[in-house]
Amino acid sequence: MKRIVVSTAAALALSALAAAPASAATTSGATGTVNLSGTVAPSCQALGGGNAATFGAAFDLGEMSQAGGTIRNGLSFSTSGAGNGNFQIVCSGVSPTIKLDATSLTTGGGSAPNGYAAVVTYNATVSVATISAANQLATKSAHLTSGASTQTVPMSSLYLANQANNVVVTADTFATAHSTDILVAGTYAGAITVTVTP
Repeated sequence: MKRIVVSTAAALALSALAAAPASAATTSGATGTVNLSGTVAPSCQALGGGNAATFGAAFDLGEMSQAGGTIRNGLSFSTSGAGNGNFQIVCSGVSPTIKLDATSLTTGGGSAPNGYAAVVTYNATVSVATISAANQLATKSAHLTSGASTQTVPMSSLYLANQANNVVVTADTFATAHSTDILVAGTYAGAITVTVTP
């Protein structure tokens, strides 16, 4: 009789254990991730020498003729230097396109009789400070004679260096068709255009 009581008590204990709910699993913490993204549009803009969309300078060459009426020797200018442009152009990406165009100086439509000149040509240059992905600095240039076809600065795999005066425009070798031509009186005008696009 005593043995039966003991067996019954053991059975009741086992039954109670089986009916008890399992304890909840425990963790040491939780990790969440917030993904961020953004974009930068391809762009080029002027930080110096103009506003974001345009840059430029004006140069007065003064009296272009010398004694005898022919063109004066040594005419030239550069945008590098205080008050002369100080162009700083920045682009957001590599290999921007930089093109150079120039129109000759003319007056009165450019017409003049033999022995006279109403057109003055010159050599234009744009020099660009560049930097490579490996931080190698270099200057790249394009040249042309006013009135000639557009020229492009070789910028493959290069960035514009982020510095003042990174785009410098110069002009020299001003000339008439013949060295003995007399310059026609008048106001002469021409332009050098540099176009920078991403």
